Amino acid sequence: MSKSPASPWIPMLLSTGITLTAFAGITYWVVGQFPANKDDLAHSHNDEQAYPDSEKAHDSEKAHDSDKHWSYKGITGPENWGQFSEIAKIGKRQSPIDLITDNAITPTKLAPVKFNYQDSVFVLKNNGNTIQAECDLEKNNIQIGGHQYSLLQFHFHATSEHLINGQNYPMEVHLVHRMDKSHEKDIDPALEDTPEPEHYAVVGVMIKEGKENPLIRDLWSKIPDTKEAPIHYFIKGENVSAFLPPEGKRSYYRYNGSLTTPPCSENVLWTVMSEPIEFSKEQIETFTNLYRNNNRPVQKLHRRFVLHYKDPLDNPLASEPLTTPEGQSQPAAPGKPEQFIPPLPKGEVGIHPTPIIINPIPSQPAQIAPLTPKEIKPTLTIND
Repeated sequence: MSKSPASPWIPMLLSTGITLTAFAGITYWVVGQFPANKDDLAHSHNDEQAYPDSEKAHDSEKAHDSDKHWSYKGITGPENWGQFSEIAKIGKRQSPIDLITDNAITPTKLAPVKFNYQDSVFVLKNNGNTIQAECDLEKNNIQIGGHQYSLLQFHFHATSEHLINGQNYPMEVHLVHRMDKSHEKDIDPALEDTPEPEHYAVVGVMIKEGKENPLIRDLWSKIPDTKEAPIHYFIKGENVSAFLPPEGKRSYYRYNGSLTTPPCSENVLWTVMSEPIEFSKEQIETFTNLYRNNNRPVQKLHRRFVLHYKDPLDNPLASEPLTTPEGQSQPAAPGKPEQFIPPLPKGEVGIHPTPIIINPIPSQPAQIAPLTPKEIKPTLTIND
């Protein structure tokens, strides 16, 4: 019996299998050239920005950068800073605020700030948001409650960020200090119970129009452009004290707050001077021609306390706490950031009593009852 010929289906199946295998291989290679998921898509977008060979890629990169940088207006303005830092939106200790004198607390044991500013090098730069000067850390510091803070930099806002009793000022300067832990060992043992201070201490000073400021006169002589290198200044005879009210007029407000620009971190001990300083009209206009309205709106106070220190020389009739017979100030209660009461100025009395005036009633002669004489009859005795 002869064998039957092979089935004609076998060659067809083999041919179909080879075709499908080849198609699968080609498909795998093609798909491998495209991102498989969203993460890969993001990496692909970044690669396009890293190598902008076309005008389209360059425009995409610029749009990406502008979306990520905060500003003072528009979709990246203060109302939308939460996209850069969540605490800017939900924080409870944000700055600046409106400082209301009548609502502030005036502790009897709040001490003045000790300023130690010396002639040093300033590095002036234009960072696109303000004019800022970096300072010599070794020569500029302040002391608050036994803790030392070194001056990092100062910068300017127009109009002022803080308000005082609802009033703003043409400008405000911020002196930004960072706590210097290298000096913590020098703290008086009596202050060891002081609570952990904030990481930064910023001194805010209001600026109004008036006479020329000598330090600004030199710094404003040449302000670099945003694309230019910073300028180094050494100004002999003028230091950051030029941004402080004169001695005797250094009353201030104090509260716990935040940085006033992103990331708006809530780690700042604020000291805002009550007394403004003066810049000339030309000096103010030099800044506002570059930056106007680079100020964050005031934030809610929430449940924070604002303290108010009154300089005794600026309030000679105000009642001051009494000192001990030896002239030493009374220690503050535990838990207070400032531990000592400033001694009273020599030759002055802390309490001025109101003079007492006595108006006596005119005296009148006393009323004496009339005497009625009685008749006495003489009598004789044997001895007579």
